[in-house]
Amino acid sequence: MSDKNAQGTAVEDRCANLSAVPAKAGAGRGSLLTRKVLVFTLNDGDYAVDIAQAKEVLDSPFITKIPYVPDFVKGAINLRGEIISVLDLRPFCGLGPSKRTDPPKVLVTDVTGSVIGVLADQVKGTLEICPDQVQDPLLTLDGRIQCHVKGQVRMEDRIVVWLDLRSILQSEAINRLRGTVG
Repeated sequence: MSDKNAQGTAVEDRCANLSAVPAKAGAGRGSLLTRKVLVFTLNDGDYAVDIAQAKEVLDSPFITKIPYVPDFVKGAINLRGEIISVLDLRPFCGLGPSKRTDPPKVLVTDVTGSVIGVLADQVKGTLEICPDQVQDPLLTLDGRIQCHVKGQVRMEDRIVVWLDLRSILQSEAINRLRGTVG
């Protein structure tokens, strides 16, 4: 069995076993309905966004560099005749530049009403998680990222950080950029 299948089966088993676990009081996690997320990597970490926030994944598109933009703006791509910006989430997650040499993937989203691309080193696939599996954001997270994290999910020996893509794309840094552009 592949690691991906093993992870999916392990998650399904945990979801089934959680039906007897009471919800955390006040956590709003009483429902055992699963949520589907898209799991991707940035540097060595695993991250996820709600699958509904990712409209499509592009495999290594050509990114045109744009001068005089903040470091988190990596450039623009041509998406079927529409030119869209491509952002790097690493600065929002407190990460340094990617060490990978293979071309990145681009997650396309319109969660804020305009189409935008977000870089990912690798897309691992989808994962269904039970609300009771999600731990609140760590108190030790820096305040700049803590407000953009929905929680953490343990996936075998890894931790997946569940990001709120809408929150990131509506952050002060991006809104400030929109204000200077628009």
